[in-house]
Amino acid sequence: MTKRQDPAMRAFVIHLCIFVVVVGGLAALNLYRHPDHIWFIWVLAGWGIGLAATTWRFCCSALGGGRRS
Repeated sequence: MTKRQDPAMRAFVIHLCIFVVVVGGLAALNLYRHPDHIWFIWVLAGWGIGLAATTWRFCCSALGGGRRS
């Protein structure tokens, strides 16, 4: 199965794109409306931790190091 057909890779790329678009939009909104109070960093950190965990799990399974039942 090629990477283009892999549903796990597709889901990961969609998640990453949504993360970049949403956090970028929130950062722009935050810096435009309230540049003296930076709050988008909390969204970036929280969602970034979840995305990092997903990335780690995806990379481990892609390299064959995932859990086997």
